[in-house]
Amino acid sequence: MIFSSASYTDNGVRCVFQTPARQNINYDFRRTVIGMVYPEASEQRMGTGYGFAVVVGERCYYPDNPSKLPERVYVVMEDVEDTMSSSLFDKLIPLKDRYLCSTIYCLPAPVSVYEALRRHEGLAFYTDPNPLTLQNRWPSFVSRSCVAGIHALKDDPASMQRDLEYVMASVAVDPDTKEPMRFRDGTHQPLPRLVIPKDLFAQETQKGIEIGTEEIRQALWLAVKGMELSPRWQPRRVGKELMQESRGITGY
Repeated sequence: MIFSSASYTDNGVRCVFQTPARQNINYDFRRTVIGMVYPEASEQRMGTGYGFAVVVGERCYYPDNPSKLPERVYVVMEDVEDTMSSSLFDKLIPLKDRYLCSTIYCLPAPVSVYEALRRHEGLAFYTDPNPLTLQNRWPSFVSRSCVAGIHALKDDPASMQRDLEYVMASVAVDPDTKEPMRFRDGTHQPLPRLVIPKDLFAQETQKGIEIGTEEIRQALWLAVKGMELSPRWQPRRVGKELMQESRGITGY
């Protein structure tokens, strides 16, 4: 598939992809975020710098009963890698703009790199008020309001291993019936809470999970953990049909 567009909705972000047959596939997300690991963090531990970032979207399935909590499913869409922080930060800008990411989850150390990320223009802020100037500097520029908050999570290797194993082993359940949700692609397989579609752009994430690459697993953990820690959210227009209207196309 190819990425087509992303737009804000009343309830978050809609990302549209197109199949080779030119069929549009819609993903409706509450939000999209980036999880990233600095090359310097890898260098301190292994002697070689390897930085990684991954875009994850949060799909919410709302119950008919407003007293119940929604079910959340995380979809991994794209990843990037680099051996230098400044270059990795530059790669985050078009990712943030393409998927309208609202938050970048990262580590608080090394402090100098964390501060450099916060000061990297084009991610969390723009200084120039002229949109045309910003468009010339960053071709992916959307608007001056399309910026991402920088949020640091404490490094916790034990929690990371436990959390990732839990979410990867978890199956999404219908918030009303508590029955397992299933793919609607003909297979009727249970829908996991963490989905890495093979036809999107996160092959390195999939490989990193399979072989246990720590930087990749940590970046994914930062994105998912950051959203898991956030309060559950109700849309301005509550209704299961609203958030599930594209299930018939996407398969879930």
